[in-house]
Amino acid sequence: MKVSWRWLNELIDITDISLDIIIKKLILAGFEIESIQNKPEIQDRVIDISITTNRGDTSSLIGLAREINILFNLKNLYSTSNYYINYKNRSEEITIENDYISKMNTNAILNCQLNTIINLNKCLSPIWLINYLKAYDIKSQNIIQDIQEYIKIKWDQDIEIFDLDKINSINSNAPLINIELLKHKDMWMNTINTNYIMNDKSIELLKYKNKTLSIIGIQSNPEFKCSNNTSSVIVIGTACKKRYMEEIIKNIDHKTEKTQRHLKYTSVNDLVQAYNETIQLILHLTKGKTKKLCTINNYQFNKIEKTIYVKIKHIVNILGPIQNSYEKIYQNKIFEVLKQLNFKPKPLNDYFQVTIPQYRHDDIQVSTDVIEEIGRVYGFDKFVDILPVYDNKGKISKSIKYIYKIRYILSGLGLHELINYSLSSQEKTNHSKIQLYNSLLDDQSQLKDNLIQDLILAKKYNIQKKNLYIEFFEIGKVFNKEMLDQSKKSYKYIETLNLAGILGNDNFYKESWQEKSKNMGWFQAKGLLEDFLEQINTKVNWVKPNSNLMINNYWHSICHPYRLSILCNQDTQEPLGIFGELSTKCNKNINSKHRTYIFELNLYKLIKAKKNTKYLSYRYKPYSNYPIVTRDISIRVNKNNTARAIQANILNLQNPLIKSVEILSEYKSNNSNFYRNIGLRIKYQSNLETLNNIEINNINSKINQLMKNILNNNNVI
Repeated sequence: MKVSWRWLNELIDITDISLDIIIKKLILAGFEIESIQNKPEIQDRVIDISITTNRGDTSSLIGLAREINILFNLKNLYSTSNYYINYKNRSEEITIENDYISKMNTNAILNCQLNTIINLNKCLSPIWLINYLKAYDIKSQNIIQDIQEYIKIKWDQDIEIFDLDKINSINSNAPLINIELLKHKDMWMNTINTNYIMNDKSIELLKYKNKTLSIIGIQSNPEFKCSNNTSSVIVIGTACKKRYMEEIIKNIDHKTEKTQRHLKYTSVNDLVQAYNETIQLILHLTKGKTKKLCTINNYQFNKIEKTIYVKIKHIVNILGPIQNSYEKIYQNKIFEVLKQLNFKPKPLNDYFQVTIPQYRHDDIQVSTDVIEEIGRVYGFDKFVDILPVYDNKGKISKSIKYIYKIRYILSGLGLHELINYSLSSQEKTNHSKIQLYNSLLDDQSQLKDNLIQDLILAKKYNIQKKNLYIEFFEIGKVFNKEMLDQSKKSYKYIETLNLAGILGNDNFYKESWQEKSKNMGWFQAKGLLEDFLEQINTKVNWVKPNSNLMINNYWHSICHPYRLSILCNQDTQEPLGIFGELSTKCNKNINSKHRTYIFELNLYKLIKAKKNTKYLSYRYKPYSNYPIVTRDISIRVNKNNTARAIQANILNLQNPLIKSVEILSEYKSNNSNFYRNIGLRIKYQSNLETLNNIEINNINSKINQLMKNILNNNNVI
């Protein structure tokens, strides 16, 4: 944004403050100075300032003057009183009543001011106005256009001036002012990309005598542009609803200068003042006559201001001690800074109640924002910027060590690790993702809800670069939201750490040296993942998706419908993640000539599913010097008794001579469906002597008695 030093002095008295001091203060306050240009022909200097997206209120000359006034605590800011219309020059003709126009249904307009001015005298722009525009490299056209450009620079509000003579030249009996939905495009709309515009059926048009003046919030009609011969005009000031503009831009995927202005900053108070100044300038310079002001208003001027409570303890803890003295910032100083910010502070015990002015509603959301403003205005350079020294040494947690191990194993399996942003671009069709407030870039406007999407893009990029055999994995955070209350539209936000990977290449294996390399198959990709899970001591069940185990729509859109599986914890059956094959359509989109497999697992749940094996409990047991005696036995049992249960019952005898019980076989007789035979191999061994037949027969008799008890009681498990 360019700022004229001369015209800045017209708004606030900064004659006693040098430009260097103001620039230094602005830099400390978060503004970036791009360049300073001298213009001796108009005795002015122009400063090029970079404005961050969350400070749209400073994108005009008035906004920047307001900010400098706060930073230097000046008492002589420009007059905030409205520019009242000179009703002495008002025409007697009343064309429309406020009550009629205020009842119009519109989803786009927050506030709209309309007025017509007739009997304009033909005159040239004054020298001061021409020089004002020269400072911003704008060439003077005619007095009406120059006033419009002047107001745009000063207030950055959507003020449009149309030639009423050109509108009235077309006869029409339609209502004077009307708002309609866009149904077909006019010839003048060819100047913009109407292929996007026609995709949205909720776009509204502002019409005067059935002539389209503008696509509200998007583009003005250039056919009614003012010229040197203009003798009457209609002046329209519009503030659009931010939600409407966001939805329109999302749907049409197109931005204009007007849409960016409405998205950047919306202030009805500034719009009214800018509009009244426009009317006053036209009346003063052209000696015209105005009619009755008409408004479309969906804004409550007296609505409750935004109130935030800030604890004094939090202010002190976040900002830290002041330099040189190492003392904390005092409560009375905090009160002064908040008052300087026009936050209307009110001390209440151990916290402040602050009321945020209307022009900062989009920027100041929570108490941390208020604390940041205190530090910014007071001066971050006045606080100690040295981190406190701690003697306590940290340690690496078990989960971090586990992640290190996962990286090592996957790298050993031939996968390359990728690291991507946790932010992604906004998708028109996906409303389930978490949107960011005041995102710096459109490409980073929402949080990612999966990792696999970026891995697919990376695979596509590498295939284009002829890196055909490369496979990836990524460990990163994903963010999701769950609906808590449908009526209140309240959500629960969930942050998880995920592991995702993409597998597959056409040079995976050869059956023989003479044959060509073959693609990775489903079971080979599955085996690779099972090998990884085995190395991290995690056992899973592979489950087919069903109504109880739902998969989000994104996975259904990219995966083959019959080659998709959910990995569940073997003990709790809790879903851990998804494994699947890319659909044929997605595979073609990334130009892959082989099958591609993807997986994404929740690392937190994967850590819980890990089996903790205690190796030391049996590593140092002494071996017996006496031989093992093996006996194979066959037991006839009914169908209610399992082999595992019988094995466990024999081991539960807790006889020290029984070393192991192994299940050999299980078979049924063709003559009976109720009984079956189970073959067991029992190993006997003593640490003191070689066992003889008498000792073994004694043990077998106890086993035989146990089996009789089991056969007599069908409930034995």
